[in-house]
Amino acid sequence: MPQFDKNAENYLRYRPDVDSRILPWVLEHCGLAGELKILEIGCGAGQATNLFQSLAPSQLCIDPGARLLKLSEKRFPDRSHYQFQNVSFEALNANSAFDVIYAATSFHWLAGC
Repeated sequence: MPQFDKNAENYLRYRPDVDSRILPWVLEHCGLAGELKILEIGCGAGQATNLFQSLAPSQLCIDPGARLLKLSEKRFPDRSHYQFQNVSFEALNANSAFDVIYAATSFHWLAGC
């Protein structure tokens, strides 16, 4: 993953955001409603972080790339619903449950996958 962090600005510039029109389908098919607690694995520069934004979730966004994470934080300045941590999924020490855990385009980077 270092190659993405090294080129964080280009990653943000050329990698498209996730289309938020998928949200109703996700909510319906996963049976999700109400206040959600979300873990986003590999948030990168925030291309999928906006997916649940309209629901004002409590969302923990993690990424091992410090430069990518900084760009993601800048895109979501209202931090009341978001927390950002510079950590890999494997090193994450989360002592809580989540309603949604997703890795929009980063799942293949997880150890053992």
